[in-house]
Amino acid sequence: MKQISLKAKKILIALGLLTVAIVGLTLAYYNSQKEFENEFHVKEPGVAIYEKFNPTDYWVPGEEKSKEIWFKNTGEMDMLLRFSIDVEWETPPTYTNDKGETIVVDVPAKDVVDLYWKNSEKEKGPDGEPKATPLPKTEEEAAALAGFDFIPVTQEGVTYYYYKKVLKAKGTLDGTGADLSKTQNVLESVGFSPNLSNDGHEHSDYSNTQINLTIKGETVLADNEAVKDQWKDMPQIQATIDFATGTVTWTQVSEETP
Repeated sequence: MKQISLKAKKILIALGLLTVAIVGLTLAYYNSQKEFENEFHVKEPGVAIYEKFNPTDYWVPGEEKSKEIWFKNTGEMDMLLRFSIDVEWETPPTYTNDKGETIVVDVPAKDVVDLYWKNSEKEKGPDGEPKATPLPKTEEEAAALAGFDFIPVTQEGVTYYYYKKVLKAKGTLDGTGADLSKTQNVLESVGFSPNLSNDGHEHSDYSNTQINLTIKGETVLADNEAVKDQWKDMPQIQATIDFATGTVTWTQVSEETP
């Protein structure tokens, strides 16, 4: 059997992971008007997504690597935030069959990538060994994670993560000096399935493939009615904002509820 060194394997399996960051801003209930010499101005909105990641690094199956992602309010208005994550092949894996035909491997990209909210450098399991915490996919999983500031809601196959705080305007600090215009890390690391291989066998060559990890952030003004008006794709979601504490309670209601 041909032996492949670990060093060579790292070179052969150049699995790419690209973050396509999309931040959408939606404004409602604010208009600038002008009458005679009286001018009305509104503050500027702005939300950005930030990433700390080395996209040129090489990967091996089962390997976890740091990929920190967070949102920050760069504007002058308080906003509500939600985001979604989509994992798709940019360059899918292929193999050559007995007829010499190139066949695309029928494996969903989301089954290949593991997303972690907390990386193994920061957490340990019950046995004391490093252990990463997966990004929760349900409200129950999120509730079991102390300190997770988002609530996942899935509808028609799309999972949105709703921020449970008001994303305050740029430069807003609390009494301890913490930045209220910045979210916690929504991701801290990613990994590839340990079942992948680069030995060239049929259905198993993932060398030089690439996956796009698309994180789409959406915002509306910190206003209860703005949610109803702008996020109509989630009609069962209602926001209750406590402006004194800066917290947001997201409630799911049935379509029959008036």
